[in-house]
Amino acid sequence: MDDPIVNFSIVTFNRLEMTKKCLFSLKKYTNIPHKVTVVDNCSTDGTREFLLKLREGGLIDNLFLLKKNMGVSCASNFGFDYSPAPLYMKLDNDMEILKNNWIVDIIDLWARNAKVAILGPKLGLGKPYFYSVRLESGDLVDVNKHNLPGAATIISRDVFQTLGYWNEDYGLYGEEDADYSHRAKLAKYLLVSYDSNALLNHLGTEQNTQIDYSDYKMEQRRKNLNPAKGINKFALYCYLYDKGLLSLYCPRRYVPVIRGDDVDFTVDQDFLVRKKFVAACAKTIAAIPPAGFNDTIHSDAFVARLQAMKDAMRVSDPGLRAQEPTSGNAL
Repeated sequence: MDDPIVNFSIVTFNRLEMTKKCLFSLKKYTNIPHKVTVVDNCSTDGTREFLLKLREGGLIDNLFLLKKNMGVSCASNFGFDYSPAPLYMKLDNDMEILKNNWIVDIIDLWARNAKVAILGPKLGLGKPYFYSVRLESGDLVDVNKHNLPGAATIISRDVFQTLGYWNEDYGLYGEEDADYSHRAKLAKYLLVSYDSNALLNHLGTEQNTQIDYSDYKMEQRRKNLNPAKGINKFALYCYLYDKGLLSLYCPRRYVPVIRGDDVDFTVDQDFLVRKKFVAACAKTIAAIPPAGFNDTIHSDAFVARLQAMKDAMRVSDPGLRAQEPTSGNAL
């Protein structure tokens, strides 16, 4: 078999019927060399047993059954790392493929244009969300003004050298897609959006899990975007990226320890120091009086104060340091 062009990384947590539609349609309509990597976040509805059968039948190339729900970011990062390929797609298990050779035009656009490194689906979003760019190849593309949804986003592996991983500091379900997109824009990458209407069907949420799943995700988002006090976590990270106080390269919080089919995780100590710095920044910003808040937070003196705090805490900016799966003591 030819070397894979794309590593399709799919994170599952229950939603068995949607997972079936996602995987079977991916198998049916994808005719390029590829790998399918599935990371299950401790499903309890029969999904794990179903995935094991698919691996035995050869439909799944790499399958990992985690012992507990590690969250979307952690599981996605693991799937990204495990099977290197020129392109990586973060494919949600509520996405159904609709068309034969659906991904060929997307890959061709990437191959023709060095500036196209991140592509995501429009998923029904209209013109106000995009602006048009004519590329050197002559292709006219729509670029998202805000952030790409992670549902079927494809990323060149070269981007990893600059941006690293999905941020694992937002909880099980958080703002990792928006965080990644913000860093990508700061790094001058175009967030190219492809027309997905004829290619993908967003299945949504299974009826029997809709209330619990939606409520849980909304609660996670509330904690990140509307805290009881102080600056919200997403705005804080964006501020620290904007001011150069955090590297655009995001390290992993949880580093996998692989022993056969079993996967445990260790906590990356550099990430913990980084997290303590972020928490200290949040506390310092929360202490700014409301009067003159914007002037203070954007002043050179205040940024220098946070930089001095970072230096004192010896926060490591990982830069191009990649973190590979290791052996060692698990949590």
